[in-house]
Amino acid sequence: MSANPIPPLHLYSVPSDPEAVAPAAPPKRERPRTAWTADQLMAAHFPEPKWAVPGILAEGVSVLAGPPKVGKSWLSLGLGLSVAAGGKAFDSVPVDGGPVLYLALEDTPRRLQTRMGKILGASQPPPG
Repeated sequence: MSANPIPPLHLYSVPSDPEAVAPAAPPKRERPRTAWTADQLMAAHFPEPKWAVPGILAEGVSVLAGPPKVGKSWLSLGLGLSVAAGGKAFDSVPVDGGPVLYLALEDTPRRLQTRMGKILGASQPPPG
């Protein structure tokens, strides 16, 4: 049996002189402001929102709420498909294509497939 001249892999990750390698300081992140006085809020300048669907749906997390059976799932699925594919939302509002995370937490895959087929018609589904 010959001895292996290469030390075990875990030994490569430990510096031979621990004091020679200073740990890198983590980058400082600015915390978002959570408290405002009225005059501070009125004096603040905020960037314009980025729109997934201009004037209707801003980028980021959105919650769509309403009574049952008014079309929230259909609306959100249609908007999500429009943004994912690019083109037009509601057949009239131009949108740039972009990533979409659609959480159909109450729909089965079969129901979602049926609804997507009705919304897409003869169009191909967006990739991804």
